[in-house]
Amino acid sequence: MNQKEKIAMFKKVILLFLFAFAVSFICPGQSYAVVTLEPTDDAPTYSAYPNTNQDTGYPNDSLWTGKFYSIYDTRSYLKFDLSAIPVNLETATLWLYNSRSSWPEAPGLSTFAPAVVNTYLTSNAWTESAITWNNQPALGTASGSTTVNNPVGWYSWDVSNIAKTAQGGFFSIAMTSDGAGHVYYGKDNICPGPYLDVTMTPEPVSSILFITGGATLAVRRCWKRKHSGIV
Repeated sequence: MNQKEKIAMFKKVILLFLFAFAVSFICPGQSYAVVTLEPTDDAPTYSAYPNTNQDTGYPNDSLWTGKFYSIYDTRSYLKFDLSAIPVNLETATLWLYNSRSSWPEAPGLSTFAPAVVNTYLTSNAWTESAITWNNQPALGTASGSTTVNNPVGWYSWDVSNIAKTAQGGFFSIAMTSDGAGHVYYGKDNICPGPYLDVTMTPEPVSSILFITGGATLAVRRCWKRKHSGIV
C-alpha cells in the first residue's frame, strides 16, 4: 500500500467514525428487555405501636400507607438489590397490588378513599425484621406519586430518578401518604407481591466502538479484495 492509498483509507475510516458517532445519537439503541426484581426486604411501620416491628407480628404479609383509624400514620419500606444492574439504567417502575381487605389484614381501615401515595429514596440501614416506626429511616429524595383509588389492582410509581443514584448496590424506597389508608400485598403474601421493573439501554460509547470497528474491518477488506484481484 503506497502513501496515497494509506491516506485515502485513513480518510474513509475517519468518515465512517464520524458517521457512527452521529448514528449513536440520532438512532440510539433500543431498550433491552425489562428486568423484574423482587424486594429483598419489605415491611410496614405503624405509629400506633411505635416500637413494635409489624413484619414479625400479625399480619406479616402486607404493606400499608396512609392513616388508620383516621389518626395513626403508616409507612412502607422496600429494599431491592441493584448490584447486577449496569450503569445504563434508563427507567425503574415500582408496582404494588392494592388489596381491599378489612380487619384483620388492615386494622382500622373501614374506607378506601382515594389517596396520593408518595415514594422517597431512603437509607438501606434497616431490615424487615427490625424496623419500627421509631427507628425507621428518614425520607430522602422524593420520586413518583400515584393516586391509589378504591378498585383493587396494580398501581405503579416511577422511581427512575432515585434508582439511578443507587445503581450497583442496594436501593430502598419509602412509601407515605397523608390520605386514607391502603393495604398492599407484601412479598411474603400468597398473592402477587411488589416488584420493580428496570429497563436499560446500550451505552453510546459501546455502539460507537462496535460500529467503528466493523467499519474499519470493512475498509481493510475492500482494500485487500481490490489489490488481490477479487471483484
